[in-house]
Amino acid sequence: CSPECQAAHEPTHQEYCYNMQRRKTLLRTAKLLKAALLAYKEVVYDIHVTKIEHDEDSGTLVLMHTPNRIERHLFPSHLTRIENHKEAALLVNQCTMSISLLGPMTRGLLVGIVSRMDVAIVEIRNPPLPIRFHPPGERWLIDITGCQYGFRDILLPL
Repeated sequence: CSPECQAAHEPTHQEYCYNMQRRKTLLRTAKLLKAALLAYKEVVYDIHVTKIEHDEDSGTLVLMHTPNRIERHLFPSHLTRIENHKEAALLVNQCTMSISLLGPMTRGLLVGIVSRMDVAIVEIRNPPLPIRFHPPGERWLIDITGCQYGFRDILLPL
């Protein structure tokens, strides 16, 4: 928003705009981190996938692979033309690796934006836990690998 808008609605509008700007920076950072991880995994892929199928009934992506064959190679892009399926195959079981690989980059990108970063283990239960939103203490989760629990978003409020 413009300086005129901020001045007209000060002091509440200025705090709102500041929080929105921080959220925008956080989302851009999450997108950049995901793009970096996808680019890395596309050239350093470690699963010997022979076939990628989508189970329409359950909505599950099934990767047929040769077990115990550990070698790094290019991702076999010819196995799927669907971008969402490709991303899911690239990012399967990459939670721990993404933290170790992108943790330092994340800290650098978010310096001055966040006061504290933690690694979170999220347990999904039914029904979902209610989330209370308090602007001064906003908490967000960056899930670079996405779809670990059926949530496709890379940025989620905690």
